Amino acid sequence: MPDTGVQQSNVRDLQAAVNALNMADEGVTRIRADVDATRHDLASHYTGSDGERFGGLVEKWQGQAQRIQDAVRALRSQLEEGIRQKQQEQGANVDAISERSARSDAVFDEMIGGR
Repeated sequence: MPDTGVQQSNVRDLQAAVNALNMADEGVTRIRADVDATRHDLASHYTGSDGERFGGLVEKWQGQAQRIQDAVRALRSQLEEGIRQKQQEQGANVDAISERSARSDAVFDEMIGGR
């Protein structure tokens, strides 16, 4: 499909944002796994109240990280829906232009043929 200027640019911008959100989501997932692994590694060294407090801190952090991931994923879904809508609009616009161009050609041919 030919480049249609602003609409195509908007779709590219939205796709770039989706890609950035994917990278952020993957980064948070990796960090959460690292924090979890560290918690398990340190669990044997932290016993008693300090271990309990450390576990509570990690759980709180994991909950906050989950909220961040949920927000990132929701935003990504919204942007992906925006891309789908832009592509549908763009396709409809191209179809409308093609239809009107064909009508214009038919009218012109009729005028030229009628002389």
